[in-house]
Amino acid sequence: MPDDYLEDGGQLKGPVKPLKKKHKVLAGLFRVLCVAIFAVGVASVANFLYLRINFGDSFFVNGLSMYPTLNKNGSRLENGSYRPLRWNDGGNKIDDIIDYGWGRTDEGKGWRNDLKRYDLVITYYPSDYKNEAKTELYSTASLKIKRLIGLPGETVTITSDPSYPGNSVWAKTTISQKDGTTFNLPNLYTEADFPDIVLDSGATIRYTSYPFPSGTFNTWTLGEDEYFVMGDNRRGNFSGDSRSPSTGPIKANMLTGKAYILTGMAKVQSTENGDIDAKPLFSHMKMPWSYIDLTRK
Repeated sequence: MPDDYLEDGGQLKGPVKPLKKKHKVLAGLFRVLCVAIFAVGVASVANFLYLRINFGDSFFVNGLSMYPTLNKNGSRLENGSYRPLRWNDGGNKIDDIIDYGWGRTDEGKGWRNDLKRYDLVITYYPSDYKNEAKTELYSTASLKIKRLIGLPGETVTITSDPSYPGNSVWAKTTISQKDGTTFNLPNLYTEADFPDIVLDSGATIRYTSYPFPSGTFNTWTLGEDEYFVMGDNRRGNFSGDSRSPSTGPIKANMLTGKAYILTGMAKVQSTENGDIDAKPLFSHMKMPWSYIDLTRK
């Protein structure tokens, strides 16, 4: 029996009071809200499952070796407020906000057969391995994310050529293929992508004030199972990569995956054993239609 009615000896007393229109509206809005929350929850779970099934693994980007492709939109906590990450920030610190994405690492997904120039690959370096066969990793081994520049069997030559567009930032990279074809790779970035940094003291740091790393200007002929990788932040020591004598070309079995999309941002945190990890930030996640494609068609 509705609460609006009083019952006395089986007889109803008082006038019948219809449910107020205001209550009907509130009840309707509440139902809509519940449906919306449920739909968002289902969509989020479905999207996660889609990423897990199609790509397999999430990754976060620690460091600025791939700036400005990666972490350009990140931020660092300083003096109680966040400022944008810069090209010289080096390794990320606790509470930094960094890029978070997904890539394929499962051999069954066929990502190795999909590798092409300019892809972003996830790899170990020779120094990460205990043995000559490169089958056993040190406990301190860490994955890197770099741009794939040279393919098996090619010759990579890096020279300083002031006449080459954008050379003041990246130098000139020439690819020679086994059939004799030779071409220069276009530079993806110019000096404008690495803006001057003005310090609190008023001093200005220019990207071009950093020399190229020792060993940059050289020639490498790749074996049939070797790849040449570089970071996009190529001056100074911001990117340790195949240009370094201690790294050199990467063997195919050192590559562990390929990065495909950025889906948002994560916050750097420390694990119980002191390692660096990153926690995805829901407030910084992109909608599926806003994901950033990291592959070059």
